[in-house]
Formats: sequence, structure tokens, C-alpha cells
Amino acid sequence: MYDSETNPIFQANAPHWRHSSFRLDGWTDTITGFMYEARKQRVLLLKNTPYHWHATVNWEQNQSPAEIASTWKTFARTMSRYGVIGYRVIEITTDGTGNPLNRVHYHILIKSNQTKAELERVIDKAARATKIPYHKQVEQPRNQYAIITYILKINDTPLLFAKGMPFRKIATIGKFWATSKTDTWRQVQEQERVIGEAFERIEIRRLYNHLKGMLPANELRRWIGLNANEPHIAQWASKVNERYLTTLEGQWNDTSPPH
Repeated sequence: MYDSETNPIFQANAPHWRHSSFRLDGWTDTITGFMYEARKQRVLLLKNTPYHWHATVNWEQNQSPAEIASTWKTFARTMSRYGVIGYRVIEITTDGTGNPLNRVHYHILIKSNQTKAELERVIDKAARATKIPYHKQVEQPRNQYAIITYILKINDTPLLFAKGMPFRKIATIGKFWATSKTDTWRQVQEQERVIGEAFERIEIRRLYNHLKGMLPANELRRWIGLNANEPHIAQWASKVNERYLTTLEGQWNDTSPPH
């Protein structure tokens, strides 16, 4: 038996940060690096929506790293054979008190159009082919951003796999990406450049502050930044700026000069 005390597949005390002259990335180096990768994946996944189902598959026995890798190959091959297209994040399973085990579970975002019953049947076929006991859950995500954030553990302290595992933290089933990740990331970088340039303008920053609270901060920033040169946005920003300057001028006029 591959024991979690003598041969753990996880890092019990992963460092948050490590001094380095290189960018801290990678899923197993530091928690900071994990978060960098997770946030990058979230950007890419949001560009590839919608996802129709979120499936969780829990394996109910300890496995060695080689067995975990083999289990995924068998599972993914069967899922793909039945036309499922998806994105998988693999996580370390913990016991009832939060202690990590040498067990894993999958979070899978389903992009293909199976019904819930069809998807559950395919998952059962794929899981039974591995000969590993399991249980599953399939649900429809209510919010694409929220489910992506959840499965990538962006708002939590993640549990890192040990280095050198023979399987990947993330994987896909079928032809998942609508465009190549390189092209998508290039588009994201270009959009960030456009947003950055827009927010160099004082009237755009004042419009953003004026609208705070109407949308989530990041969504509002992107909407204003990407549309800053649209005539109606430019006019709106100009009016907000004029109102700000008028108010500021009034405050100066109402202030008595020092004696």
C-alpha cells in the first residue's frame, strides 16, 4: 500500500515564497507559483466558455503516483471515446479532519453537450474501466467564473503535489480549446495592454471610481478599459471628469483663505 505517511504524494508544508531571480511559477514549486498558474488558467478558461457541467470523481483508495497516472489515462480514453470534451483538475483528497491522503479526485468542466444522464453513464463506464472504487457528482454550474475559481483553488490555500509526479495537475479530454492557448494568451496580453493604456487617462480612472460597486471590480475595469475609445464611454468619462473638476473648484472657492 502506498502510505501517505511514509510515501506522501503531497507536500505537507509547501513554501509560500522562495527568493529567486526567476519568475515563480509552476504547480509544485511554491504556493505563489501555484497561484500564478491557477490565475493564468482562469483567464484562459474564461475565454473558452461555456461549460455545461461540473463533474467530480473521487477515487476511494490510496494509489501510487504511477497508478494515479495510469488511472487517468484509462479514464480519459473512455470519456473521449464516448464524445466527452472537458478540462480536468486533479486534487489531493483529505480525510474528515482535513489531513491529506494518497488519494485524488478530479474536477472536470464539461464543454460537450451531453445530458446529465448521458454524462453520468459515461463517467460510470470510464471509472469502472479503471477497477478503482469511486463515487461521483454531476451538477450544472450556476456561474462560470465562480466554478473556475473554485476548481483552481484560487481563493483557498492549496495543497501542492510532491515534485516529480508522473501526471499533470491539469489535463484535457478531447479537443477542448477552441483556439490554441498560445493564441488565446496573446489576445489576453493585447487586451491588458489596451486596458492599461486606457487607465493612464485621468478621466477613465475617474469614471471607474464613479461606477465602483455597480459591477465586480475586475469586470468593471475590463469593460471600461476595452471600451474607453467608444464615443458613448468617452463622452461619459468627459462628463464625469467635468463634474469632478467643477466640484473641486467649488470646494476651493468655499474655502476661506488663511489670515
